[in-house]
Amino acid sequence: MSTSTHNNDEYNDENYKSRQMQTLLLATKVLAGKETVGISPKELAAALNTSPSDIRRIMANLALSGYAERLPSNPNLWRLGKAWVQIANSAALAFSQAQQQLQQEQYNYSRLAV
Repeated sequence: MSTSTHNNDEYNDENYKSRQMQTLLLATKVLAGKETVGISPKELAAALNTSPSDIRRIMANLALSGYAERLPSNPNLWRLGKAWVQIANSAALAFSQAQQQLQQEQYNYSRLAV
């Protein structure tokens, strides 16, 4: 029998875990909230308990994909890129459209037959 839901346990397998990927994902969490002030590579390395070379690699990859950028007022500092905002806006729009659709369905079903 096929199901449309996934069992999250299948993704907890240690064989699939990548230290580099986990560090990259954690870097995005550290960058969050620093969009106006930025964070230095040294601070980021300390927060992630990793090497400066790892941070250079992480930030280069995030920047290439639009997920991080240098702070315009200080190119020595980093912040989250606009790609995250675009993703969040897309999700918010999808939820808003779904909510409107549900409200319309509720209205349609609540109307009394004449």
